[in-house]
Amino acid sequence: MTIGQRIRKIRRERGITQEQLAEYLNLSASAVSQWECDRVMPDITQLPLLANLFEVSADVLLGIDVDSKAKKIDEIYHTALKTSQEGRRYEAIDILRDGLRQYPDSFRLMEFLVAELRCRPPKDGEGEKELAAYRRQMEMYLDRILAGCTDDTIRASAVQTACFLYPEIGRYDDAVKLAESIPEGFTRREMLCILYSGTKRYETKRDDILSKFTNSVGELTDLAESRHDDGTDVFTDDEKLRIYEKQIAMFALYFDDGRYLYHAQYPKIAHLACAEIHANRKNTEKTLYHLEQAANFAIEFVTMKEDDTLTSLLTRGIPDGGAWQEEHNQVTWLLSTCASSRYDFLRSEERFTHLVEKLKLYAR
Repeated sequence: MTIGQRIRKIRRERGITQEQLAEYLNLSASAVSQWECDRVMPDITQLPLLANLFEVSADVLLGIDVDSKAKKIDEIYHTALKTSQEGRRYEAIDILRDGLRQYPDSFRLMEFLVAELRCRPPKDGEGEKELAAYRRQMEMYLDRILAGCTDDTIRASAVQTACFLYPEIGRYDDAVKLAESIPEGFTRREMLCILYSGTKRYETKRDDILSKFTNSVGELTDLAESRHDDGTDVFTDDEKLRIYEKQIAMFALYFDDGRYLYHAQYPKIAHLACAEIHANRKNTEKTLYHLEQAANFAIEFVTMKEDDTLTSLLTRGIPDGGAWQEEHNQVTWLLSTCASSRYDFLRSEERFTHLVEKLKLYAR
């Protein structure tokens, strides 16, 4: 069936005359007749108007098998997802780029590609030229999603990413405008906590509290590093240490059985921040203690299994395994941190040597 035949078929199914369609499109009835007789193809700019009037997608007008297209996009998406989860993020990026060459209007693939580009590990020798190219591609896809996507989930993700990216490329005002457009009120999970009952309500409430707890306590690290407008630190190093120690203690209270899984990354960051301050003071004992703790948490993070669940009183039963493993995992990153000149005063310490060798066993 040609595009003209499809226009005629759908027009008749909707009970619309050629004259009515022509009036809607600000054309002559003879122009519509010529389309339907396949003498002339409609201009591409008319397709969105036709789709809107007929309440169908442009794909239907063009004769694209929508179900087949959705299935193929889904296959591309999940292939890229599995590839990324296996730590091959740049391969996932290539898969998504190839997918967008086949389906350039897929907002789902665009959003996933932007997320992968945003979170990709840096390549050796990557410079500002390469970073600028990645940012331009992310900006292009984010702009397209925000201009044309009507899927609430994809749009919400794009808004969040844009709020981080736009200030980096000189679009601070656009980022603020987007942030201000996010509505106040209940989150999806909070509303479901009200609507659900019984076991489902308990599980949703449990998950919601965990999310809020880790987000707020995890943010204490960023708070400790706050600076005034003149660039000076808000907190002294001693005050920072107190904040990090409170943060570590709060996580220990919440995960009271010592099983952190995915959330092990948060106390790891706090312990490493403590280690850096103590290293600057050349305090061997305290620096080693916090590095060892950071290593334990990093190892827990990279060794969790796909089907692991949390088991502490407040988190019992929450699936929390199978974190995405980067091409350079958290242990590798911590190992490179230990190579910093900041820790040169520890090189002769047996505990430090043992720590480094332990990390090497789990690095990739």
